[in-house]
Amino acid sequence: MQCNPAWEAVSGLIRGILGLSTIDYVVARQEKTWFLNGKRVPGLEHLVDLDFSFTPATNLTQLRRVSLPIGRAVQVPVAWFDLRSGALAELRQVYRRQEERLVWYEAPTEGYRGLLEFDADGFIKSYPMLWQAEATSNFQSEDETE
Repeated sequence: MQCNPAWEAVSGLIRGILGLSTIDYVVARQEKTWFLNGKRVPGLEHLVDLDFSFTPATNLTQLRRVSLPIGRAVQVPVAWFDLRSGALAELRQVYRRQEERLVWYEAPTEGYRGLLEFDADGFIKSYPMLWQAEATSNFQSEDETE
């Protein structure tokens, strides 16, 4: 995903293989217009964030853009790419920062809510029921220690 200096989405590319299917989508935002594979998607002109349904990585850009202080909540509606349907639609979201690295998150239309945990760089470590980052290792190979 590409963002401008204000952390607003500019474009995103989704390519890969899922089961026996090849996936190839391009999402772009030009001015206030969203496009999916070159076709205009109406009704999303008020949105500046892009969220991919299959990864918590896109939450990082939204939270960087809104710079949410502890104890505050914010609604962040996004242009949401749903991999199941291959469609781009609006998704209402609510973030409430509990602590520096803990944020309560809700996506009411998807029936999801959970306490997200972030690392020092702002990447999600824990996204309950959907994602858990693997522990990092302090292991160094012999080549690295010489």
